[in-house]
Amino acid sequence: MVGARGNDNVEANTAITPIAEFFGVMIGQDPRTDQLSGPAAMFRGYSAERRDRAPLIETEDFRDEGARRFWDDFSPPYFGFKKGPNDTYQYTSESFALAGIARYRAYWDNRISNGDPDRSKWSGYASIYFSDSDADGRQDSSEVARVSGKVDAVRLPKEIYFAHRVMQNEQPDIHILGHWSYPDKTVKTVYVAANTQSVELFVNGKSAGVNARPANGYVFAFSNVEFAPGSLKAIGRNGGKTAAQEELTTAGPPARIKLTPIIGPLGLQADGRDVALIDVEVVDAKGRRVPTDDARVDFTIDGPGIWRGGYNAAKRIPLTIYI
Repeated sequence: MVGARGNDNVEANTAITPIAEFFGVMIGQDPRTDQLSGPAAMFRGYSAERRDRAPLIETEDFRDEGARRFWDDFSPPYFGFKKGPNDTYQYTSESFALAGIARYRAYWDNRISNGDPDRSKWSGYASIYFSDSDADGRQDSSEVARVSGKVDAVRLPKEIYFAHRVMQNEQPDIHILGHWSYPDKTVKTVYVAANTQSVELFVNGKSAGVNARPANGYVFAFSNVEFAPGSLKAIGRNGGKTAAQEELTTAGPPARIKLTPIIGPLGLQADGRDVALIDVEVVDAKGRRVPTDDARVDFTIDGPGIWRGGYNAAKRIPLTIYI
């Protein structure tokens, strides 16, 4: 028997406290858990008494929302996210990832193995959504889905997906947040998520600095980096030796549309029942994705296939289908 999401139903919480095998809560690392008056005092299903009796698991953390298409404040065509009157959150994909890292670290620092009893709470942690979905979203001016996921509704990864990969990887790992295809004269902070001791950043082979003091355990920031077409490379080091690295390159102008089918292990079956998902990607002449291209794409279908639908997260962008 479990005691998940007791919230403020005191009678129900009191009844299951002595019998539950673990306790699930939904508090989002709320500071009110540090202000309870005694071991039995409870806030949204959390109490020190419960913590000491059975594993305590955060089951629905980081309910915030951030769409994939808004890279950061410097990327066309949006140059940040402009919050609408019925939007609750104001994140770009970059700032959404940074906020997710900070929240994850807050739980890690308060895990049950912490020797400080005031910071010894959690046996497990789960974010509320892995993928964007048709749920109770709070970006009603901008989105057709709840955009709390690590990937979007068709499973294309956001930057927060790679951040979580880095944080939970037992092997050295690194990821540069964003892309390297900015307008000329762009100067911005470059953020690198890594689980290494230090990170060095290179622009076209020239060092842009070394950072050995990550924020929230994983965020290596490099301020005032000026964009120059070519490559952006991050090298993570442990003990002075290269442990992980990633390189981004500048994309050229849009040249063609690339379609990638996602099909079953036996391939597409011509049996009148099979379904294929098609990823649509704009690439340059060398086949590199153009991250800032946001031009309209119209779709047509010929033959015996049936169009079952398409996904467009934004309410303001039309999706036109010709059959």
